[in-house]
Amino acid sequence: ANCNAEWWPEGRDGEFVNVGLNLWNQQREQWQRAVGPVDRTPAAPIPYDEVLTGLASLRRTYELPHPIRLPDLIDIYLDIWESLDGY
Repeated sequence: ANCNAEWWPEGRDGEFVNVGLNLWNQQREQWQRAVGPVDRTPAAPIPYDEVLTGLASLRRTYELPHPIRLPDLIDIYLDIWESLDGY
């Protein structure tokens, strides 16, 4: 059995097939397909000061009080970073 048959479907002298790229493109297409209705319920209000204090603390972990939208969380981290002169 030729273990390279997947990479060289037309034989060693044939055209090379980038199996990894093909697989990546297939998986990307599947990922981009809509999987169902998108939840459009408004996000719960963020207890900003509580989350800011928790994330800025030196504790190893901090459990958020509830799910928070990623853009809101990024804004909080940017506020922390700016307050530490990371800008």
